[in-house]
Amino acid sequence: MPAPCLDDTDGMRKLRHAGCKTATKLARMRQSKVGMIKVGMIVVRAARALVLAAGLAWPAAAFAASAEEAVVTRVLQAAVTGPSAAARVAPRSFDIPAIAAFVLGTYWTSAPRDDQKDFVAALAQSIGRSLTRRPLSKDPDAFSVTGTRRLSSGETLVTSRLKLANGNIANLHWRLRGSPPLIVDVSVDGRSTAVTRRDDLQARLRVNGGSLSTLVTAMRSGASIDP
Repeated sequence: MPAPCLDDTDGMRKLRHAGCKTATKLARMRQSKVGMIKVGMIVVRAARALVLAAGLAWPAAAFAASAEEAVVTRVLQAAVTGPSAAARVAPRSFDIPAIAAFVLGTYWTSAPRDDQKDFVAALAQSIGRSLTRRPLSKDPDAFSVTGTRRLSSGETLVTSRLKLANGNIANLHWRLRGSPPLIVDVSVDGRSTAVTRRDDLQARLRVNGGSLSTLVTAMRSGASIDP
């Protein structure tokens, strides 16, 4: 059997031609993938802008890196969407009973069970209102989650940025605990809303003689209660 000819010029030319065609095809595939990714990113941004403009919630929580980030993203989406969305999200995203016990202190432990239930419901409404108290930007990049870290207490801290309608940026730090995780406090530019609520509500209780039912009535009316 004759040995294969290594100097077969025609064969080598065909081999080089086939290699060039393959390389060109691969390059086009790479370019096509990059182009499709870029187009996809543009489509996603445009879709998010349309969804927010229509007053709906963009499902960014699906892309969150952790369960805690997903909760914070859901709340931020609701805040940007509007009061109705915020009111729906607050009761299932915040640990309302835990916040209620913290802000009331000894008033909570001494209150009848029915008064506690009424206060929890009023507090959920108050938290929902507070999410949209300040006019927020409707831009597609109105908010972003910027980081997550575990605290020595076992809680998780999620940091985020929120753009206001006037263009200013608010820095929000969320503390979450439990499984599934729920929010127990949010600090806005370094100011704890749980501590602000505690100081305000306990001062009102001292003035009204410790009547939780009177306080609940005021909270339901939204009379300067929300921090």
